[in-house]
Amino acid sequence: MDDREHSPNVAKKSRRAGVPDAAAAENAPAEATGPKAQELGDLYFAAENFGAALECYRRALEGEAARPEGPNREAMLRLGTQIVECLRHRGDVDEAVDTLRDLHHRLRPHVQKEQIGRLALSLAVLHYERGRYRPAHRAAMLAYRL
Repeated sequence: MDDREHSPNVAKKSRRAGVPDAAAAENAPAEATGPKAQELGDLYFAAENFGAALECYRRALEGEAARPEGPNREAMLRLGTQIVECLRHRGDVDEAVDTLRDLHHRLRPHVQKEQIGRLALSLAVLHYERGRYRPAHRAAMLAYRL
């Protein structure tokens, strides 16, 4: 293990660059929801800390779904897509496919066709990566039609 990783100067440089370090991840407010959780998730994603980003994006999605005036479908689409990307980067492709499929079904009546097409294309890529060529073809054809 390199001693430089734990020096205060390295941590200061990381924070100045806008990238959270390991200590910041441990001290992230667990109660952060909505835009704050999304912002934290974006920082963790940029730092390739996909586990912390996934947790933040899930909290933000829960906060979005619980809004009294109703959820913002565009925000849900973005957060869901980021959750899928985190899962994919972590190697949880099966969970990513399930999450993407659920997102597709929940948002299909509420967002533009082009956005559903992008979700279908992402689903096709994930199926293809799993070696499931028939579902990949169906999802790709749906994306093409939209």
